[in-house]
Amino acid sequence: MTPRCPGGIYLLVDPQVLPESAWLELLPALLQTGLACVQLRTKDPDPGRRRQQAESLRLWTQQAACPLLINDDWQLAQQVGAEGVHLGQGDGELQRARAELGPQALIGRTCHASLELVQQAASEGADVYSSSTKPQALPASVDCVQQASRLGVLPICAIGGIEAQHLPELRRAGAQLVAVCGSVLRAAQPLRAAQNLVRSWADG
Repeated sequence: MTPRCPGGIYLLVDPQVLPESAWLELLPALLQTGLACVQLRTKDPDPGRRRQQAESLRLWTQQAACPLLINDDWQLAQQVGAEGVHLGQGDGELQRARAELGPQALIGRTCHASLELVQQAASEGADVYSSSTKPQALPASVDCVQQASRLGVLPICAIGGIEAQHLPELRRAGAQLVAVCGSVLRAAQPLRAAQNLVRSWADG
């Protein structure tokens, strides 16, 4: 893992999972739990609303010295001074994002269960690849994470339905980051859920 993005728990903030007013209220405390980084995943059709969401999130992550990545939109990341962007396979050219955001930016790339896509992402300038388990995507097994780790070309972020009990296995498989969303934002006690995840990761 590069020094710019330490390993650990990667929180995805999604207004469709938890309303903006609620996650803004929770965020200061969540950022004190030891999160490795935060991503804004917003599908709001209004560019002005997306910009406002990103700026609000950026304010808190900057104060906490926690890297912020924007999902799908490197232009928005550039506008708000985020530390990076996460790009899916259909979210624009990775090389263009690297050229525009610069060498210091963190760029994640969704690679599903494909080791070939991992190699491609590395060659195009990604920093982190995400093992995606979206409903329409082919799930990546723990074995796939392990195989990708052995390639040694990129740090690995595992994502998709992850709870605290999954962390030891994923860490042994070679994942350096674990992305979570619903397991924190939909929890009855989001702060406690985040603390448990960070603690479980630290315990190995």
